[in-house]
Amino acid sequence: MKLTKFFRACAICLSLATALPFASATDLTAPMSVGRFSHTASPLPDGRILISGGTLSTSNAGSMTNRAEIYDPLTGAFTPTAPMNVARTAHASALLPDGRIIVIGGTGQVNFANVSLASTEIYDAASATWTMGPTLGVARSAAKAVTLSDGKIVVISSTGNTTSSEVYDPLTGAFMPGGSLAIPRNNFEAVALADNRILVVGGYLLAGGMALNAELRDPVTGVWTVAAPLAFGRYMASATKLLDGRVLVAGGYGNSPQPVVAELFDPATGTFTATGSLGMARYGHTAQLLVNGNVALFGGTAADNISHDVVEDYNVATGQWRYADHLTEQLKNHTVSLLGNGKVLLTGGYTGPTAAAQLFNENCAMFNTALSVPGITFTGEGGSSATLGLTIPSGCRWSITRIPSWLTINSGTTGTGSAVISMTAGLGTTYTRGATMRVANLDFNAQQTLRQPTCDTSVQPTLSIYSNSHLAVGGGGSVTVSVPAGCPWSVAGTPSWVIVTRNPSGAIGLDWIDYTVAANSGAARSATMTIAGRSFVLSQSAYAVGCDPAAGTFIFPSSQTFGEIGGNGSVNVTRGASCTWTTTLVPSWITLTAGAAGSGNGTVTYTVAPNTGAARAVNLNIAGYAYNVAQSAATSTPPTVPATCPVTAVTIGVGTAGTLAGTDCSNGARGAGYYTDRFSFSGTAGQRVAIQLSSSAFDSYLYLKSPTNLLVASDDDGGGGTNSRIPASAGSITLPVTGTYVIEATTYYSGRTGAYSLTVLQY
Repeated sequence: MKLTKFFRACAICLSLATALPFASATDLTAPMSVGRFSHTASPLPDGRILISGGTLSTSNAGSMTNRAEIYDPLTGAFTPTAPMNVARTAHASALLPDGRIIVIGGTGQVNFANVSLASTEIYDAASATWTMGPTLGVARSAAKAVTLSDGKIVVISSTGNTTSSEVYDPLTGAFMPGGSLAIPRNNFEAVALADNRILVVGGYLLAGGMALNAELRDPVTGVWTVAAPLAFGRYMASATKLLDGRVLVAGGYGNSPQPVVAELFDPATGTFTATGSLGMARYGHTAQLLVNGNVALFGGTAADNISHDVVEDYNVATGQWRYADHLTEQLKNHTVSLLGNGKVLLTGGYTGPTAAAQLFNENCAMFNTALSVPGITFTGEGGSSATLGLTIPSGCRWSITRIPSWLTINSGTTGTGSAVISMTAGLGTTYTRGATMRVANLDFNAQQTLRQPTCDTSVQPTLSIYSNSHLAVGGGGSVTVSVPAGCPWSVAGTPSWVIVTRNPSGAIGLDWIDYTVAANSGAARSATMTIAGRSFVLSQSAYAVGCDPAAGTFIFPSSQTFGEIGGNGSVNVTRGASCTWTTTLVPSWITLTAGAAGSGNGTVTYTVAPNTGAARAVNLNIAGYAYNVAQSAATSTPPTVPATCPVTAVTIGVGTAGTLAGTDCSNGARGAGYYTDRFSFSGTAGQRVAIQLSSSAFDSYLYLKSPTNLLVASDDDGGGGTNSRIPASAGSITLPVTGTYVIEATTYYSGRTGAYSLTVLQY
């Protein structure tokens, strides 16, 4: 998968929340003693990291903590240390010149109410104790603390109603005013430049809207002045000073669409220029300058308010962003710290809060890792094995997760460095299945084809038809082959004048063949093919002198439906002069009364016997075309017409206008919910009639019932378009008995109303 394509699939990126034991670039280390977020992580002079304060719960407003602990990179473990004097969250921290840590302000509780704090505390690692520090001039929460080269610390409000700053002087141990921002804003970022100027960038204006213009603080006068603008307004972004002194501004929340283009601030020119675009928009993330000068972004929140687990790496040499890894959890409000070994420690965060801690190693990131193939497909028969090559830098650990139950990893699911991974698939199922595994945090697609069922040889194959005849002009046909699932079958004995256009070699399980018969210019011919071991006889009539093989041939109509009492039907055949045709494939319940064979134009007439069983249907072969005859199933007792539904007599040959309305009966043959009008006429056995129902207001449906209320015939669209006709398309139906017949005029869709016309025609 190309990285650019991967980055655009944000929904996929954000859905990968399953925790991993460890991956190519991110390992879990020992957890903290308590889950927390909005805490601080402060580097001690000996390389250890002090974790202090934070929030323990999202459901309890007073859940800020004073607990502190220290991470030791040598042991990879956290050890509790003395708690702070005041429980606080969203505070700032900084390293003092003498190696002590000062924590500044934050949010605490006074009389069960959350308030901004003006207090500070100082931690002495030598004695593992906290002492109260000097008080801020203004209570501050989520403030920014920027350390200058002379050891002074400039504290700037980030949220609240103040724009002031103040400076802590480690020589005097006191705070003094540091000047106010020129543009009131919050949720900005602040960075100390090489010349001790402080750059404030981004943020949300207290007056409303995104802050475009940056600000610079003069280290001598303490005056803040407006600087060059960003190309994109953003807040909750990250600002990272690079090794060459420039500042990389990335991400942030902005006007839709969210800004993905990063910008570089050049202190020499005082201007911003665009650099590479992030793979995915994010805000509230963390950024860390790495030992090689690159910058890594961790977690944060997407534009749809879902936390990120994706790590991106900014290559300072190319100015481009690269997908680096997935964190073991989706995080925001966490901390990052650069360790002496070059790894990055991530602690706590939300969602959670979590106690998990992770170590990120850029050398093991995804852009240094590769799989030999993106996926493997296994057969469904089971036992098939395959190998996957993993290339990864030496010393980088990896694991395989999201392994489907049907796949076994033979070579182990964890390792270090490059490897060849062996896997074997179990027995498949009756459907194709797949899974997206995670190999060293790269997506790997494992698929398995369906398992072919075991062939039951005790079941005899059957064909839909065992013979077919064609005219001299030729044509096509189909034969359905019914065999048990998993049983292979073949086609043999195909004559030269027949081409099998579908499955010429056979198939497996239920399927069919299509074939085409060439035009015949000589005597009648026939051949016996073998399909799935059964004989199939094809015959073709001889070329008749005077008959043009290319002359058009067709039948009309192409189908007819009968009720259980049966009836008579007819089919018109159009054929060239002197061209012969036949009617074949006639079942026992249909009797041909005319048209078993003919020449030129003609008519096939037939009688359908009453049905005493299940519904049935057949395709007659008339002049080489399929003609469908269907008959409804027998009913145990004839239905009765409710007495409350009126029946109107109509005269044969005279049209009748009507209107379906919501007050009409709705319990006819079509069922409840279909408004129905009923009409009657007197008929005699053998009488030939046709019935037409037309409407521009609704899709019509037509029923004809016998004097004993049995269904004689029905139709939906036989009258053309949405109109109905009995019989469909053309011709007439022969009445089976003498008596009063009932017509039901109704609709294809329930609840429809409107005007219509009904006509009974005499033939």
